[in-house]
Amino acid sequence: MVLGAGLPAYEFHNEIHRPDGRAVLLTLVLHTASVDRIVTDARRMWWTVGGVLILLWGLGILSERIFTRHLRLEEELETRKQLALIGQMTAVLAHEIRNVLGSIKGYAQWVDEKLEEADPKKAGLSVVLQEREFERVGGTQSLSVDVRILSATNKDLRAEISAGRFRDDLYSKRLVYYAEGERLRYLLRHSDYCKTPISTTWIDTSAPPDMRYVVETSSKPVQRCILMTTDPGDLVLDPTRGSGTTTCVSEQWGRRWITIDTSRVALALARARIMGARYLYYLLADSREGQIKEGEVTRTAPSSQPVRGDIRQGFVYERVPHITLKSIANNAEIDVIWEKWQANLEPLRGSLNAALKKTWQGWEIPRHAEDSWDAKTQEIFYGLKAEQGRGENGNSSKIVERLQAINRNLRRNFTLKTVPERPADPWPEAPSKLHVDWWQARISRQKEIDASIAAKAEFEYLYDKPYDDKKRVRVAGPFTVESLSPHRVLGADENDELIDRVAEPGAGYGVKQTFPQMILENLKTAGVQQAHKEDKITFTALTPWPGYFICAVGRYLEGTSLEPSTSGRGQGEGGVEKRAAIFIGPEFGTVTRPDLVAAAREAGDVDFDVLIACAFNYEAHATVKTNMIDAGVDRTVRDGILGIP
Repeated sequence: MVLGAGLPAYEFHNEIHRPDGRAVLLTLVLHTASVDRIVTDARRMWWTVGGVLILLWGLGILSERIFTRHLRLEEELETRKQLALIGQMTAVLAHEIRNVLGSIKGYAQWVDEKLEEADPKKAGLSVVLQEREFERVGGTQSLSVDVRILSATNKDLRAEISAGRFRDDLYSKRLVYYAEGERLRYLLRHSDYCKTPISTTWIDTSAPPDMRYVVETSSKPVQRCILMTTDPGDLVLDPTRGSGTTTCVSEQWGRRWITIDTSRVALALARARIMGARYLYYLLADSREGQIKEGEVTRTAPSSQPVRGDIRQGFVYERVPHITLKSIANNAEIDVIWEKWQANLEPLRGSLNAALKKTWQGWEIPRHAEDSWDAKTQEIFYGLKAEQGRGENGNSSKIVERLQAINRNLRRNFTLKTVPERPADPWPEAPSKLHVDWWQARISRQKEIDASIAAKAEFEYLYDKPYDDKKRVRVAGPFTVESLSPHRVLGADENDELIDRVAEPGAGYGVKQTFPQMILENLKTAGVQQAHKEDKITFTALTPWPGYFICAVGRYLEGTSLEPSTSGRGQGEGGVEKRAAIFIGPEFGTVTRPDLVAAAREAGDVDFDVLIACAFNYEAHATVKTNMIDAGVDRTVRDGILGIP
């Protein structure tokens, strides 16, 4: 049968007879769902246990194989270590056979450790270690040897010194980096090599905040490129000048420069930047100041070589030391510095021990001139300070309780106002002064040793950080602004060689023009361009003039209209004819102030209306109006002078 819940059940019927003879039907219904569930769970558990056992069996086999492989690798590694040790011993033996002095050094180290202080051989060994000279048995010449002993140990050297089994001076003269429970190791500080090279990705080269020109470049990338590719005194070519950033950077770092641009605005802007800039005065390596600074940096005697102030020798640069164990071990100046300061430190240490009745060694002197409280009282003290630091939120009962505990432990009568700032009792005045003097000398000695290590170690130059003279300021050196004549250009052939048609042997046609003739021809063709278009001068006639400074006279109409004439006579209708004196300067030279004054005088004597000066370049002080006033020329000529670069 099936129950109402849908679960199967079994029904049994049995007839029973009572004693009175009546028959009763007994019906039994058995529900087997619980039993079936138990059987199903038992089967699942069996399969689960079986799977886990199989997995554990597989892991056991895998672990056994891994452990076996580990043992085999350890045996192989130990074998290789032994082979490497044998190879190292062989190399050392070969080196000692080749280097007799090295054998002497090793033997000296062994003897220094084994011999007693009273042994007479010890004194002879000390002479070898300190003087670095010895004589062979039966010899008469002194041989020099560089002997420095480096040693390492796993023992506590301070305890060994206290027990009298290790010499204090040997410990003090070595740089020992010791950590409790650890092996000796080299302590690499950030200051040992605190610089990192610049990578190929520059993220600090944004545009300048105060741009003067539309395409102005930041000076930092230009500076890096110049410093990477050139040396002081080299020539830098900038064919696209712009605002003159490359020129300013080249001038700042002592490079010569040539810059080119077609815009007068760019040229004027760059010229103003260079002439108005102030630069640091870097110390030249080829100067007496540079030699003194170089000796100061390297801790050596300054060079006595004659100096010429040649910038090509470079500057005196800052440098970053690359400190290694080798540089420390080979620095003999450390011992000299130690002996010098030890003469001051030892008397101070003796006086301090006598004043405090102590037997402190140098490394045992505390940093603060005070006697610290016991650990339990210190803990109570810090708890008191923590509660006081909470201000109004602090628990006053805890503060009072902890103050009483401090007074009880130390047998004092501190109040909240008289409790010290540190959990310690300060020393008397006399020992405190000795303590301050000792630590000042100790710190000064360490600074001098660190400076010696940095100076004697390998280093790299910082080419962007030369030393400068704070008492001097530098401005731009003399330079010229030159122009290329547009009417004479040399061509180039397929091999990039210049073609000069006039210099060719077969160039017999025509007559070669002189420089003044070319200038006059250009003036006749192009006229004189002014700041405003309507002020352009167009010559109607241009003829030679037999003067000393004035070489030609040009005629033009002033007050003409640039618009086409309605009368059919073209432009220039109704203008007043004027005469202009033409002064031409040297082809590759500079027009000076006296030249302009003399030309103005000559133009004024002949009663010219305007003086036009055509020159390759003008002297910086050749101002027009001052020249004319000094010359006493008529005002009409003075106001009409023109400079045509």
